[in-house]
Amino acid sequence: MASCGKENIRFWRIKDNGSIRGSAIVLNHHARNTIFTCLDFEYGFRSVDPKENESLKRVFVGSKHGMVFQINYHTENLEATYQTNDSAIYSIAVNEAFCVTGSEDTYLRVWPLDFSEFFMEAKHEGTVSSVDISTDGLKVVCGTLYGSLGILDKSN
Repeated sequence: MASCGKENIRFWRIKDNGSIRGSAIVLNHHARNTIFTCLDFEYGFRSVDPKENESLKRVFVGSKHGMVFQINYHTENLEATYQTNDSAIYSIAVNEAFCVTGSEDTYLRVWPLDFSEFFMEAKHEGTVSSVDISTDGLKVVCGTLYGSLGILDKSN
């Protein structure tokens, strides 16, 4: 399991005896005055190279400062930080090809995994509070704090 909140991101493991062991990710100066708001696991990717497989085990975490943090959940190391927004990121979803963020500035944005520049963005009437990607990667669904839902169909 993973959790995030004020100044911390933690990984949790449930042991066979029912106990829970938690460990905090070392974030150094990134933790100060930062509220981590959402996270998503990268999953389902396989490589024939075991070393490459380990590098694919990542968690992407959004923050109130508009940053995305990339963490390897096998090594529990912070691998990269990306400044993607000027406002809070409230939802994040990741697949093998791209990442979607929903933010306080009312935009849903679709990013490459290096976060160099967004592929597309869609403005909504309110804060985008939830996002998810279909299993085929062709549709993105989002919800806003005003209660509206939208579907971005990338196949059209």
